Amino acid sequence: MSDIGCRLKVIYWKIRSLLQIFQVCIYAANMAKEISGKGYTAQLYEILVLRFSCGKLDPDEYYYYGLHDDERYSLSDKKRFIGQKAISRINDLLNHREWRGVANDKLIFYSIMQGAGLPSPEIYAVYRPMSRFFSAVPSLTNTDSLKVFLRNQIRYPFFAKLVEGAFGTGAVAVKAYDKTTDQFTLFNEDRMSIEELVRTIDSGSATGYLLQEYLMPHPDIKKICGECLSTVRFNIFLTAEGPSLFHCFWKIPTGRNMTDNFSSGKTGNLLGCVNLETGLVEGVTGGSGFEITEYHDHPDTGEPLLGITLPYWEEMKSLCLKAATMLPGLRLQHWDVAISERGPVLVEVNSFGVFSCHQIAYRKGIYDDLLQHYVYSDRN
Repeated sequence: MSDIGCRLKVIYWKIRSLLQIFQVCIYAANMAKEISGKGYTAQLYEILVLRFSCGKLDPDEYYYYGLHDDERYSLSDKKRFIGQKAISRINDLLNHREWRGVANDKLIFYSIMQGAGLPSPEIYAVYRPMSRFFSAVPSLTNTDSLKVFLRNQIRYPFFAKLVEGAFGTGAVAVKAYDKTTDQFTLFNEDRMSIEELVRTIDSGSATGYLLQEYLMPHPDIKKICGECLSTVRFNIFLTAEGPSLFHCFWKIPTGRNMTDNFSSGKTGNLLGCVNLETGLVEGVTGGSGFEITEYHDHPDTGEPLLGITLPYWEEMKSLCLKAATMLPGLRLQHWDVAISERGPVLVEVNSFGVFSCHQIAYRKGIYDDLLQHYVYSDRN
């Protein structure tokens, strides 16, 4: 394809994307007017104000957070919400580009954590056609060796995920293997043939796939959420005085999900608003936009969510603060810590944090005085 053809194709897809966003916003504007009685002019005014405020919210983000609701939010409250454009700028400002790869590549990340003696999932094997190794664990380079390992050598249950995956993409939680049928039972009770599982793993990115320990949840969390692992997201600023925790939320798995990822509410998983000092769950929210719903109990088990105190709270905070010092090139860190039966375990650190989950969980904007202080003091 010629250069002109390529450019026209890019322009076509950009226009198509903008039209889709426009259609969504028109639908949302109609819904907002129907639900709240807020007119189109008032909505447009606020969208423009928030677009050019510090949070730089896009129109779809205005509706995603339910900011048409004047009974819940004043204009001042709405200006505390931060959009993806502003988040990207903050991450670019605070996190060195070369250090992001260290966090994004989980094989490198786990190497650092193990070297520091910090708890992380045990790695059973690494799969990558062009070869990659991790300590003394098997390095699998083709589908035949992968099949042999899955049938005869790996410990069950196990968890498979992309080395550079995000949002639970490509993740598979395997409970058991049936030799008579040559099939695997997943934690959502689906069954998968060995050909399907190998195809999933083999279709991974160039950096490979990890086969690792499946972390079972703490008994108290298992009673509430079932066997799917639940994590807490901790946000840390690395300041001149040392690491400082400034926010957190609890990821609550539901239904047949094999991960606790929220994915803008599409998975059905929930988010918990947690008191940073005590670990007390003070609110639980699911969905987004016009589907935002608050919960008191877990929708599957009926167990109470509000008012519980998460296990290992002080240990999890201490672990994050200690681990944060291992990544000095990342001034803004986003840690996922598992509440597992063997204690708090570092699952991953994200160099690019998405604050949308915080703002849904707490039903308020995260761009408060504390965040602004950290951002601008680091800048200066």
